[in-house]
Amino acid sequence: MVREKNEADQDLDRLLDDLEYIKKAVSKRNNIFNFMEVAKAIRLAALLSGLLIIFISTVLYLLIRQYGSYHLMPGQTRLYLYLYIALAIIFIAVLKLRSFLRKAREIDSTITLRDLVAAIYTSHFIEIMIPFLIVLVGVPLYLSTASLDRLILPFTAIIFGLLCFAISGLLYFRSLLFLGGWLLLAGFTFLFWLPGLHELFQVIISFGLGFLVMGAAGYIRSSREE
Repeated sequence: MVREKNEADQDLDRLLDDLEYIKKAVSKRNNIFNFMEVAKAIRLAALLSGLLIIFISTVLYLLIRQYGSYHLMPGQTRLYLYLYIALAIIFIAVLKLRSFLRKAREIDSTITLRDLVAAIYTSHFIEIMIPFLIVLVGVPLYLSTASLDRLILPFTAIIFGLLCFAISGLLYFRSLLFLGGWLLLAGFTFLFWLPGLHELFQVIISFGLGFLVMGAAGYIRSSREE
């Protein structure tokens, strides 16, 4: 009886190994994001991104209120602000990469950072990104030269929102739809109903709260699946 139990355990181990092999083989033939729990990989980074955007925007607003304008702020203060923003961006970028890599290695333990980057920046992804990047640069530049600075942030939020919808299916990332929808709602709200709202408050409402919504959606969706 013990022998039969050992044989059953061995058969189960072989079956699990076969399933793992099949899973790896399929993931290599398809985009790894099709098998990853992307919402779990990005939710913490999304929440922290939202909090950092809100914090930095609030600090910058208070500094502008104190000194009268951004250009009147002491150079050293602006330097510290730039350094803090740079460190925040690096921190979030590293956190996202580590989270993505950890989730990817749950599917294929041999995957490398290079493989992960290649899975993200496919030719299809680049084809989608290039037009949006051109618009993201061109539209604010035109609005700035046309003395329509108040429209820059609303249009930027709208374009980013559309970009989120465009790449959400490509990356199998449904939580990105929440960010995209929020940015579209915020952008059109600033255009038609709150055109005079301070730019930094627009940043807080659109991108700050938007990333919080995306992160919260990731946690809620994961808890429901569990």
